[in-house]
Amino acid sequence: MVITIDPMPRSGTDGGNSFMKTDKLILGVPKGRVMNDTRRLFDRSGIDLSISRKDERAIFADTSRADLTLCPVRSSDIPLLLEEGVLDIAVLGGDVIAEAANLSFGSKRDLDICKCRLSVIGLPGAFVSRTYIRRPRVATKYPRIAREYFERQGCAPDIVKMYGSVELALLAGMAHFVVDIVDTGATIARNNLRELEVIQKTGAIALISHRTTGARRQRCHDLLSHILDAPHSLRRSAPAMSEEAIL
Repeated sequence: MVITIDPMPRSGTDGGNSFMKTDKLILGVPKGRVMNDTRRLFDRSGIDLSISRKDERAIFADTSRADLTLCPVRSSDIPLLLEEGVLDIAVLGGDVIAEAANLSFGSKRDLDICKCRLSVIGLPGAFVSRTYIRRPRVATKYPRIAREYFERQGCAPDIVKMYGSVELALLAGMAHFVVDIVDTGATIARNNLRELEVIQKTGAIALISHRTTGARRQRCHDLLSHILDAPHSLRRSAPAMSEEAIL
């Protein structure tokens, strides 16, 4: 017996997500630093993204704008949620976008926040070269970016995928190098490590799902223009999130 399953509905008549059954735009933002900086960016244009205590564990949270819903989500899940049209807009680091290069993201706009760099980190005296080590072991949360970078240097890397505490791989002797995000460099200095090479500079990008079309897509563009055109003089102090909401 063959069972046929109808595909899930992708979008409504206005280009939105029909299975969500909402006219509100859905904004996905990762928790942590990106969430905090995004809240401050929206705050200066008069849109409050702070999460109330009652919404701390909610999948969707109301904002001060009636037509906008906030969806706090892991950054690693955002590419797929955009691809599937679950999110209309998302804020995501350029590092995650580069790692998920096989997915289609639609429109992109640089938000000029969360500026940092994706770098190769090593022990003192190490350097990136096939003459130093031809088959280096590299620990990273960015296996595609790391592999392509080391292959360009003439190396054949052995990639160790990690999800956190990447620098520990160096200190424990699990890897010759680490590829990770560097902000101030304080963690590297504190652990007597060295930033050897900058692979790319990065920051937070606003993305509009390619499944969001028509009038709904125009609303997304209008929202981003409103956010990015707001004068810095309108910035207000954003209320602090609870530690549980940030983690």
